[in-house]
Parts: sequence; C-alpha cells; structure tokens
Amino acid sequence: MSFRKHRENTEDWRMWIRLHRERLERCGVPEEAFRTKLDWAIFLDHGYVQPKDQRLDDWWRIGWLQSEEALNLRDFLAEEYGDAYAELMERLKQIADRGAA
Repeated sequence: MSFRKHRENTEDWRMWIRLHRERLERCGVPEEAFRTKLDWAIFLDHGYVQPKDQRLDDWWRIGWLQSEEALNLRDFLAEEYGDAYAELMERLKQIADRGAA
C-alpha cells in the first residue's frame, strides 16, 4: 500500500509540473525549486533553493527575481494557494514594489 501511495503522489506531482512548468519558468523560478515536491515545499516555506552541490552563499533566493517576475510569482501563488504562504507573498510584494519605485 505504501508503494502505491508514493507512486500516486509522484504521478500527481508530475502532472502538476506539466501544468505549471512554463509559468514557473516565466516567473524566474529555477527548475531546482520544483524538481521534487519536497524541493517545492522548501522553496515555499523559505524562499530559496537548496542545491546539494553549492555553498550557502550561492543558493538561489527570491531576492534575485526581477520586479515583474516577483509580481507574476506572487499572482501564481495566490491562485494556487490563496493565503497559505503569507510571508513569502509579502516578500514577493516587497521585491515587486522595490522595482516599481
């Protein structure tokens, strides 16, 4: 039963990625952020990508997004998750506002 449940979760994740990959890439999100469901959860909770082969200083962060990318990502996350990631949404708003100033 455990294997079956894992397989279903993996297939659901692959479907989600097929539906959203292009939009995530247009938002400036690197593939490492959504390679697995766990990577995506870490990204949503912390706003960075944690590759195993890079130093902490080299990890991709949402602060690297351009203003328009941050705004687009914020819109996407609001559509997908509503208010579930309020802290990340606020940080994206600040990035977008910084570029608009």
